Amino acid sequence: MASSTAFTNCDFTGATLVGSASPATYAISPGATGHLYFACQVGTHCQSGQKLDVTIGGTPTPAPTPATATASCPSTSGWSAPVVLDASIAFSMAHKVVGSTLHLKLSSSHTGWLGFGFGERTSGHMKGSDLVTARIVNGVVNVEDRHATFVGSGYSEANGTRCLSGSCLYPGLTAEVDAQQDWTIISGSYHNNTQEFIISRLLNTTDKQDRAIVAGVTRTLWAWGAGDTVGYHSGNRGVGE
Repeated sequence: MASSTAFTNCDFTGATLVGSASPATYAISPGATGHLYFACQVGTHCQSGQKLDVTIGGTPTPAPTPATATASCPSTSGWSAPVVLDASIAFSMAHKVVGSTLHLKLSSSHTGWLGFGFGERTSGHMKGSDLVTARIVNGVVNVEDRHATFVGSGYSEANGTRCLSGSCLYPGLTAEVDAQQDWTIISGSYHNNTQEFIISRLLNTTDKQDRAIVAGVTRTLWAWGAGDTVGYHSGNRGVGE
């Protein structure tokens, strides 16, 4: 990183990329002195303390003790068994609940966007669902809290529905970005041809554009796209519970 101030503020302006995936190596020149500042730019890793101040030729300065983040996963244990959503891209989901917080782990073997959500209990349709999308754009993890507005299903060719190979497209139905973002990025990475996102949110955010996650059967939805721009998923979708 460019300076001590940049290191303290997790400001990557002017920083030199050491590596885009773990592990990364850095060679220190013979006779070098002073400080070198290293930090992880993925998600909130730097803000959570994943950074290192290296003193060359003197007494090392320890990295600051990271503050306890209430949204972070307290351990690597307790996850549900991964559920394969789409074997064609090894799209899987695992979850755990800690107190009043849901932790979600999404992974796949492709480099496009992933979507997951909670739908109407009786249908699992996208209409009226609570959604989240995750993607990596130019090396930066992007997670967006979204919702699908409810639209009626009484459409026909006469009033605008297009049906392709038996699948009907509903005019006006889209995954809109929420006014309030309630998902927190714990981590996001792409390594060994696998991308993985770990995110969390409260079971009940009290946000009117979110669904409260309660005990019992919960209809889930998933979708994915080949690019890093979230758009129409075509046949890359499914439902479960």
